[in-house]
Amino acid sequence: MKTISIFSFMLIAIFGIAFIVKTNRAYIKSKVHMVKRACYNNYRNKTSFNKYSIKNDNYRLHRKVAKRHYVGLIKNNVEIKDGLKSGKLVKVNAAAGFEIAKLQYSKKVLAPRSYKILKKLGSRFAMVAGKNDFFTVTSLTRTALQQEQLSSRNRNATKGISTHSYGASFDISYSRFNGKRCQNQKMKDYLVRELSNLQKEGEIYVIDEKANYCFHITVIK
Repeated sequence: MKTISIFSFMLIAIFGIAFIVKTNRAYIKSKVHMVKRACYNNYRNKTSFNKYSIKNDNYRLHRKVAKRHYVGLIKNNVEIKDGLKSGKLVKVNAAAGFEIAKLQYSKKVLAPRSYKILKKLGSRFAMVAGKNDFFTVTSLTRTALQQEQLSSRNRNATKGISTHSYGASFDISYSRFNGKRCQNQKMKDYLVRELSNLQKEGEIYVIDEKANYCFHITVIK
């Protein structure tokens, strides 16, 4: 009888501990989610870029100039390999002022001019923000097949043909700087400043994709 009581007590203790651990995990997870949402909402609500501002260029303009890069619509990975061999596409690596996130729906390639402007933007950003500071590129060249897959999973993704599929465009997050997710209004202001300057110089078109917390940039050729 005594053995049964001890066994019952042990079972109750084990289930009790498991319940407490599970409850704490759920509580911590909910708190982390709340902090992240608060952080991202701050980004969405803060629209002051000092004296610099970005004009949202119509996507039809993005599509028009994307076709001028002479890459053509990239349908699949075979065409990416062909583009690299012909020199119509080049491999993209992190450089001064920017890193490249782990990519799921795009490849680390761009049309040569687009890569040149990305490096120029990164260099200018590092000059004003600090030589060790960097922004994060979250999307590069997407095949038409990847664009279709992304559209089926993300309602904010462009339906139909994207400028990413011409090697002309890239996305930059404004909720991630120096490898950290969350608000850094100072870094965002530096990024907006340099994007605004390139836009005024006639080098790029820009769209603020607020739902994705990123800037979509298409290089003008």
